[in-house]
Parts: sequence; C-alpha cells; structure tokens
Amino acid sequence: MERLAQIIFLIMIVLAPLGLLTSLIFRQRAKKATAEDDKIKALQLQAQSHWRLVGALVDAAVGTTGYLVVSRKMLPQIDIGWIVIALMSISGAVHFYFIRRLDSIRKGA
Repeated sequence: MERLAQIIFLIMIVLAPLGLLTSLIFRQRAKKATAEDDKIKALQLQAQSHWRLVGALVDAAVGTTGYLVVSRKMLPQIDIGWIVIALMSISGAVHFYFIRRLDSIRKGA
C-alpha cells in the first residue's frame, strides 16, 4: 500500500507542469477571444485558465506533501489509506469548486 501511495503522489507531482502548460494555452486563447470582442468566450477561457492553474498548483502541493508524509513515515499512527483519502479530497474539493464556477459562467451566457 505504501508503494502504491508513493506512485500516486509522484504521478501528481509529475503531471503538475502539464496543468501549468494547459493554463497558459487557455490564457492565450482568452486573449485572442478578447481581441475578437467575444466577451463570453473570453470569460469562459479565463475561468478555465484559472481552474487549470490553481488545480495544477494544488495537485503539486498535495503530491509533494503526500509523498513526503508517506515516504518519510511522518505519521506512522495513521493508516496510509486515510492519508491518501484526506489529501486527495483537498484536491477534489478545489477541482469541484472551479468546475461549479465554470458551469455557472456557462449558464449565465
């Protein structure tokens, strides 16, 4: 279980730069949409850009924290499964918040 948790957290760390790159792509597309006077599309793309940026940073932080806690056995009294669930729920909550925000922008359009 410990090895699986380490792999999960390492994958989160490794994929974080991909989220940052995606955020930059959405930001570029938002600038193009603003230049074309498509305000609603620009707002949606900016929201997606923020979602990807914050999501990537949170995933990197959660992955790093989780890897350090699991590999260094900082909390030996807590089962590894609970550590994974607790840290993944933080990431899930952030992603859920931004998905809801993006959905409300789309419904307002």
